[in-house]
Amino acid sequence: AIKAAEHAIEKLAFEQAVDLLRKALELGEFDGEKRSELELELAEALANSGYSKEAADLFLVCATNVKPADIMPVSIFCLS
Repeated sequence: AIKAAEHAIEKLAFEQAVDLLRKALELGEFDGEKRSELELELAEALANSGYSKEAADLFLVCATNVKPADIMPVSIFCLS
């Protein structure tokens, strides 16, 4: 039961992160690099919340916006 509770708490935290990141992206004015960073964080939170399709779609958007120096970390995350 404790493990299930911990899992539920983590899931709720990821869903809260999804909501907050969406709101930040909607309301904030960010330069391209910061926006891309937030979109990647949102994609990770979506994946961790179980929204696989939406996460995958956003990871594809992120992949098209990433600088060559940042490709390896994104690739590693996608493969894990």
